[in-house]
Amino acid sequence: MSKNKKVCVVLGNGFTIDFINFVSKSSLSIWNNIDVSNLFSHGGYLKWPSNKNPGFLSKKYTPHLWELGARPYLSRVRS
Repeated sequence: MSKNKKVCVVLGNGFTIDFINFVSKSSLSIWNNIDVSNLFSHGGYLKWPSNKNPGFLSKKYTPHLWELGARPYLSRVRS
C-alpha cells in the first residue's frame, strides 16, 4: 500500500543569489546582467500593484523592509 505524499520546497533570497551567481558563470549572456549584490536596486522604479505608482521599495509601501535598511540606492561599494 503506497501513500501519496506532498512535498513543499521553500527557497529564499540566499538560494536566489547563489543560483544566479552560479548560472552567471555559464556561457548564457542573459544571466550576466543581473546584479545579485542588491536585489532591491530597482525597487524604487517597480510599481505598487494596487495603484500602479512607482516606489515599491519605499517607507510608504514596505515599511518593514525600509526599517531593516533595504534601499534601492545602496551599492556594495562604500564611499
